Formats: sequence, structure tokens, C-alpha cells
Amino acid sequence: MQDSTEANEGNEVLPAKPILILGADGQLGSSFARRFGAQAISWTRGELDLARFDLLADQFKRGLDALPEQPAAVINCAAYTKVDLAEKEPELCRVINTDAVKVLARVCDQRGLRFVHFSTDYVFSGTDDRDTPYLETDEPSPQGVYARTKLDGEAAAAECARHLVIRTCGLYGRLNKAGQGNFVETILRLARHKPELRVVDDQHCTPSAVEDIVTGTLQLLQPTKATGFTPVEHPETNGLFHVVNRGATTWYDLAKEILRSENIATPIIPITTAEFNAPAPRPRYSVLASRKFHAATDTALPTWQAALAKYLTERAK
Repeated sequence: MQDSTEANEGNEVLPAKPILILGADGQLGSSFARRFGAQAISWTRGELDLARFDLLADQFKRGLDALPEQPAAVINCAAYTKVDLAEKEPELCRVINTDAVKVLARVCDQRGLRFVHFSTDYVFSGTDDRDTPYLETDEPSPQGVYARTKLDGEAAAAECARHLVIRTCGLYGRLNKAGQGNFVETILRLARHKPELRVVDDQHCTPSAVEDIVTGTLQLLQPTKATGFTPVEHPETNGLFHVVNRGATTWYDLAKEILRSENIATPIIPITTAEFNAPAPRPRYSVLASRKFHAATDTALPTWQAALAKYLTERAK
């Protein structure tokens, strides 16, 4: 098995047809747009607002009709991600994370398009004594509005025959134009303005670099220069996949590594989930196993430590 940082970086074969990216101004969507370059068709909320459910199907169809050619795939990076606020906005969260996804998937299915959708480790509760990574075949047990709508969104995405659903965790990447942050950037910002930090130390997961998730997605899409996303020698890779950086950590240990790498001496105090007292429940253990991804691509994404080190180096440039 090759490490994808060696096997693919700078040598990716991009599709022959354009790719439509929804939510293209977010961390994940903007990363796809940069990777695809001129082949990207980037739609932000201004082009297609998933919250406007009454208009969504018509706007999506008309937008597709207006393209010079149909895309090789539709990559949906738009989502409602405010986990705690979702407890107060359950209807809006469900519209964006479930109902809208069903509309997108059905339209893609009608047109024979490939539909790529992203989900979350939060579909697992991790409330028992589990300490082994979750497989795609493990039974989900979501807690909270956000988690339930994301799991239902997976089923909605599967209404497109040519669907690819990718579960991932704790994404961090280059900040988008709206200034939306991520855990790494939040820790760096707070560490420079607060005398100490208090970070949860009893939630185990694998925060993952956006750039690695994009790389993993491209590997699952199996592009070739000659035939786009449907190479004759390889059948399409469809279904549900866990795609994360390797290893596991807690938010506390991740924060410690961030500050150590940046030579920031701000003290960090470990706290429990109960002490954090967030409105929405969080999984105690939601580490995802990527064995199915490894088997399908014959590659492994970098460890979370290597991914973090690369991100911190590149953000300083």
C-alpha cells in the first residue's frame, strides 16, 4: 500500500469533463475548486442555496441546463455544520442536510450524473466502552439534530444510483472568503489572546486535513485522461466510504500538538465533555476505520500528525 502523499501529490490525473462543486466557497469546496482549476464549475450559495427548498429542484435543473456540457460529477460540499445551533434550528438543519440532498441526488440520478456527498463521524454515538475504529458496516447511532440529519442525508444521497458518500471528521483547511474558521485556526487565535485554554480530552476521533480528503476523494473517483470518471478497465467505486487521516487523538492532544509545533507557550487544561457543557451531544469515541478506502485505492492517507505538520507549514507561507 502506497502513502498517497508520495503516490499522488502533484501527479493527479484530472477528469476530461468539468466537475460541478456545490458550496464552493467553504473549506472543502474551495479546495476542490483549486485542485480542479479550470475544470471546476464552482457554485456558491449565491448560485444554489440549499436552504431555499421550494426553489431548489427548479434552480438546480436550470443551472445544469445552462452549462456548456454536463459535468462528470456533482460534488456537494454544502452543509449545515453548526452543531450546537442546530438544536435551536432543527428545521433549517434538516432542510439543508437531508431534504436538499434528496433533491440533488434525484436530479443527478435522472440525468445519469455521479453524485458525491460528505457525511460525518457524528453518525456514531461512541457512548459505550468502544475503543476500536468504526467500519462502514457498523450500525450508526446519531445523537442530536445535526448528527441525525447527516445520517438521513446519507440515505438521501443514495437515491442516486451513481453515488459516493464519504464520512470524514474534524476538517481543517485553508480559510474561505467568509472567514469561517476551523479547530486549528481557533486554537491558534485563542492561544494568542487568552492566558490559558480549556480543551476537551475525552472525545476520541481523527481530525483530518481538507487537502487529504480531496486527494482521497479523487482516488475513489478513479479519473483517467481518456475517459473521465468511467475508465473501461475499472468499474466505478460507489457507496459509502470512511476517509480520514490515519491514527486517533483527542481535541486536547491535538491542541497540544498545534501549540508545540508553533512554539506557543499558552497553558492548556484538559476538561471533560460534561465540563464543556455544549448544547448538542458529542461522540465519546468516533474514530473511523479507512480499511475499505485503502482496499479500493491501494493507498493510505497520511497520519494526523503528518497532515497537521504540513498544514501548519503551508499556512505560514
